[in-house]
Amino acid sequence: MDLWGISGIVVAIFTAVYLALQFHRQFPKRSLVYEFTSSPLAGALSNAVQVTVSGYITTDPYLASLTVTSRSRADITSASFDSGRDLVFDFGTPILVDPTFGGEMTSHVSGSEVRFAPQLIRRRATSTTLFITHGRPGVVLHNPLVDISVKAATVPRFDPSWSSILSMMTMIMACGAMLVALMARLLR
Repeated sequence: MDLWGISGIVVAIFTAVYLALQFHRQFPKRSLVYEFTSSPLAGALSNAVQVTVSGYITTDPYLASLTVTSRSRADITSASFDSGRDLVFDFGTPILVDPTFGGEMTSHVSGSEVRFAPQLIRRRATSTTLFITHGRPGVVLHNPLVDISVKAATVPRFDPSWSSILSMMTMIMACGAMLVALMARLLR
């Protein structure tokens, strides 16, 4: 084997190792991500309108949505919930109506909280909860999951960090490895 072939193999191995490391960093073994949005139901008329929801009169109703997604490479077992405690999202304002639930994870409402009892959470499972609150909701997370991160979803943006620079270098090196292999084949 000549120098071009050996250098192409070395670059290909480096690229494969780097891509495997990036995959494992991007998708941790076990993690949850949540996205929370809210908007006033009455909009600009909120001071002039009274809304009755389940017998409760409010002048400041908000429609809120909570989506929890497993971004894990592995399932999260019910044993991962410390002492059998619930994963709790507290919105700091009363939830006025029985929410609409959808998805693979089960949850229930208690006052101003949406609670996820200990359960098996499959990888890539999603749960969405829609509800109405009295007043503008915020979110406070109480995470009993042992060694499992629960983070707010972030909007992807350009990040000129080492990660993006290394990703670009990896793509360039992969293209270079293909060119080296092609040149070695043509020069025979």
